[in-house]
Amino acid sequence: MAGFEGNAQSFRVLTELAVHDTIYPGLNLTRATLSAASKYPWYEEPQGTASRKWGIYSDQQADFEFSRGHLPATWRTPTQQPSTEYRTLEAEVMDWADDVAYAIHDLEDFVKAGLIPLDKLRFSSRERQKFVDYRLENDPFSSRHPEEIEQTVRALLQRNSPFVDSYSGSHRDRARLRRFSSGKIGSYISGPRLVEASNLRGWSLEISPSQRLEVSLLKGLLWYYVIESPSLVSSRLGYARIVGDLFDMLADTEPQGGSIRRIYPRYFSERLEEDSSPQNTLRTAADFIASLTETQITDLYRRLTGMTVGDPLDKIIH
Repeated sequence: MAGFEGNAQSFRVLTELAVHDTIYPGLNLTRATLSAASKYPWYEEPQGTASRKWGIYSDQQADFEFSRGHLPATWRTPTQQPSTEYRTLEAEVMDWADDVAYAIHDLEDFVKAGLIPLDKLRFSSRERQKFVDYRLENDPFSSRHPEEIEQTVRALLQRNSPFVDSYSGSHRDRARLRRFSSGKIGSYISGPRLVEASNLRGWSLEISPSQRLEVSLLKGLLWYYVIESPSLVSSRLGYARIVGDLFDMLADTEPQGGSIRRIYPRYFSERLEEDSSPQNTLRTAADFIASLTETQITDLYRRLTGMTVGDPLDKIIH
């Protein structure tokens, strides 16, 4: 059984876990839609590309084969060394849209929260250089383009920055931020074009290197100022501990451990009644935890560890 991966879990939700009707699992989506949602259409492998990112759990072979059934036979099943050439064209579009949304909308949110100092990046060459050095050290894509990175940072964060002061939340600042983000979204939508290609799908989405670099840098701001900040790192480590402990409790197949599964909502209990194999026990534990919000995970962990019993009538899980 492959472990947990966010992209593979999304495919599992679409094909197995989401509830739409009583006569089929999942959302009963078309092959084209499922393929468009598959950014990494291959299984996990012990090494190489597929050891870092994969999009299909090994026990979902039938669903995966269905999702690729409309494609040419030579292209349906990725090789042992998977490539993004096995994505459909729609998946390429989806992947770019995902990157743009991540880069722009998350940036907006954290500028408004005062965590990303666009004003400092505009006026401080030292601040810009620290960010460039971070990207060159931590991002393989950036490290292959050191000169372009510095030029793009100056253009994007110095000459074209909308802020001369820290974000205040004023009408003027909100307008400046929206104008900046809207302009970037517009260019990232209108820039890509379809080109004939020699790969298996025959067509590719061509995105200019300069736009890929810009989006990579905007996403990098989130990592540098937010995700890698000490406060968020400590939270991530804490949640990793909580999730790991919860999984160990729910995956315990010993008789005394089995009683903890009484906390499952009926839907997950039914899945275990249908298949009580060790593999399905582990997968159901992962499915259940992945379905919870951060607040639900924290509250549930506190109850199960005795940190807080809480009100027995307070329903954590719905």
